[in-house]
Parts: sequence; structure tokens; C-alpha cells
Amino acid sequence: MLFRLLSFNIESQVIHNNITVFVLGCLFIFFIYHISIIIEKKEPAILYYSLYVLFLMIYFSLKYEFNERPNWYANIVRFLNYPVQPIIWVFYALFIRKILNLKEKIPKWDAFLKIVIWVLLCISFLFILLKYFVSHYNYRLIAALFGVVTLLVAIITNIIVFYRIKSKIATYYLIGSTIFLIAVSIAFYLSIKGDFSSLIEPINYMQIGSIIEIFMFSLIIAHKIKLDKEKKEELELLYTTKLNEIDTLQQRIACNLEIKRSENKPFLLEDLNSISKNKLTKREFEILKQVSQGFNNKEIAEKSFISLNTVKFHLKNIYDKLDVNNRIQASQFFNQF
Repeated sequence: MLFRLLSFNIESQVIHNNITVFVLGCLFIFFIYHISIIIEKKEPAILYYSLYVLFLMIYFSLKYEFNERPNWYANIVRFLNYPVQPIIWVFYALFIRKILNLKEKIPKWDAFLKIVIWVLLCISFLFILLKYFVSHYNYRLIAALFGVVTLLVAIITNIIVFYRIKSKIATYYLIGSTIFLIAVSIAFYLSIKGDFSSLIEPINYMQIGSIIEIFMFSLIIAHKIKLDKEKKEELELLYTTKLNEIDTLQQRIACNLEIKRSENKPFLLEDLNSISKNKLTKREFEILKQVSQGFNNKEIAEKSFISLNTVKFHLKNIYDKLDVNNRIQASQFFNQF
């Protein structure tokens, strides 16, 4: 009976370590690949994703079981095991805030998650302090309470995203994060229950769930890069179209001016409105002519038999229609003709 029990423990440790090594290898590949993308794209969301993967690697590496655990390794595990967990959730929250654009789509929940991030950072530091001031039992109890609250916040986030955001990115996020949260919940439940009877240990459920989630998050990043590329191409096309429109407008202006010069005719309101997107009224055109001749607002008011405020009102409309900022630019616009 004793031999069978020892045999089971050894086999369980081997399977656990094999899963841990496999997961760490996958996470390392994802991390290195996306670091290369960060260098090229300089995208904050990808940076947060990579740091999330990095701290998952650190946390899972602490779960590797030695046949005889060295003292230095045991000390590191005891020191980092709980403080590193809030940091994982920090970069998880930063990533989803950025990739799902929660600031614009769900601003109230985004503001709440910003507070949660600062609280998580404080909790990570608090875990380090509590290690030396509370009993081991109370320390684990606080960590368990933290785990429950964090899971609830993550689940509520998923529910809100499900109802408020409809996109391919949100779908990928919900699939990956839901699988991960289920795996974490199973691991958490088995750890609290103290059920270590199966060949797969509780942490292995979390490790397997994290690989599926990271894969889905990688699809999100690939899709985001594709969308950014398409948007860039659209902007380049729009920019080229606008340049062509400007070139056409300049040709029309030059042609119009040439006709007027050849016929020795003055530049009229109809000529200006034929090349301008926003049409000026007759009164606005007269005021623009007087501005170009150097008259100030008071002089224009006297010549046109209108109040000073009316002159200012017309000038504001002229600036808006000609897309200029002041009377000097308005004069330059008129005098070029």
C-alpha cells in the first residue's frame, strides 16, 4: 500500500512537471514573438499583453516541483507566490482596457478598472508586508479572499463586455478569458478543498486554461494589427483623394483668374463662390473686400451703415467659410485673386 502511494505521488509529480514545462515553453514562445512586434509597432496593448505573459511565466515557474526542493528555491516560492498574483491581474486589466477600448465604449467600468489596478498594486505590496506580520493560516485566508474577489471582478467584466461590446475582438476576448476563469475557478476550488488525489494538480488546470486564453489573446492582437493596417491604407487613400481635390481646385482657380485677367474684369462674388465650398453672401463679400483694402471694423461699420457687432458677426462667418483664423489670412485669400 505504501509503495503504491509513493508510486502515485512520483507519477503525479512527473505529470505536473511535464505540464508546467510545456506551458512555460508555450508562454516563452508567445512572449518572445510579441516582444518583436512591440519593437516594430510600439503598441501599448501588446506591451501589456507581453508583461501579462511574463508574469504568468514567473508564477508558473514557481510551481515546478523538485524531488528535493532546495532551500533557496523554497524561499523564493514563499516570498513571491502571493505578491506576484496581483501583478498578473494588473497587466490583465491594462490589456483588456486598451484592446477593448473601454475608455470610449464603457467609460464608467473603465474608470472602475483604473481604481482596481491601483488597488491590486497596493495589495501586491501588502502581501509582502503581511508575510512577516500575520500567521501562515491568516496569510492564506487573506490570499483566498483576494482570489474570490478578483474572480468576481473578472467575471462581472466579462458579463458587461458581453452585453455592451459587439465585435470580433470582444468575441475572442470572451472565449479566451471565460475558459481561463473557469480553469482558475476549478484550481481555486480544488486548492481550498485540499483535493490533490488526481494525477493533475489544481495549478495544472490554471496552466492549461492560460494557454488557451493566451492563444485567443494572440488572435486578438493579430486581428488588431490587420485592422490597423486596413485603417492606415484607408487614410492613405483618403489623403491621396484630398490632394487630387486640392490640385483640381487650384487648377479651377488659376483658370478662373486667367479668364478674368484676359477679359479685364473684376473678381466677383459669383467667381469666389464658384470655387469655394461654403458660399459667401453679398454682404460678407463686400466686407471681405473692405478688409482686404485695410479698413478696420469701425470704418467698415460706418461705410456699410451697420453696427460694429454686426461687422464682427459677418467677419466670424467669413473666417469659418474661408477656413481662415484672422483678417490677415482673409485678406491674403482675397488679394491672391
